[in-house]
Amino acid sequence: MASERRNMFYENKKEETTEMQHEPRDAHHDVVDLDLSLKMFGADKGWYNYHSTEDKLNWDVLFDQGWGYVDHSINRAKHLKVDHSRHLTWLDGEIAYPTSLGLPMKLKMLASEAIKVGLEGKFDLPAIVRDPDNADVGIKVLAR
Repeated sequence: MASERRNMFYENKKEETTEMQHEPRDAHHDVVDLDLSLKMFGADKGWYNYHSTEDKLNWDVLFDQGWGYVDHSINRAKHLKVDHSRHLTWLDGEIAYPTSLGLPMKLKMLASEAIKVGLEGKFDLPAIVRDPDNADVGIKVLAR
């Protein structure tokens, strides 16, 4: 009697698992919701989100935009001029020590750095491909 019940139990479990395997997938299985953010030193530098329920990605448009960026970069490199300057204070401290005269003795520390770099260039890729011997290429780095 116990073996019959056990066999019936296992048969029922087999039927349940086969029914579960053949059920249609739920609509939520195909949904991808992806959010990315890039933070550096507490400040947001970039944000990207992707939801697969929105319009599907058009590869032709993506391909055309990619080559558009390549063309734009090549044309910008013909006459390149970049100026970069950065200032950073990385230490700012003060220690005050009271004296018997009532006037504090203070020790202040301040450390900072600054950089200014300029880059100028002339790089015509189509001219280099056409005639590499007569191509005009120039790069100048200026530390100011």
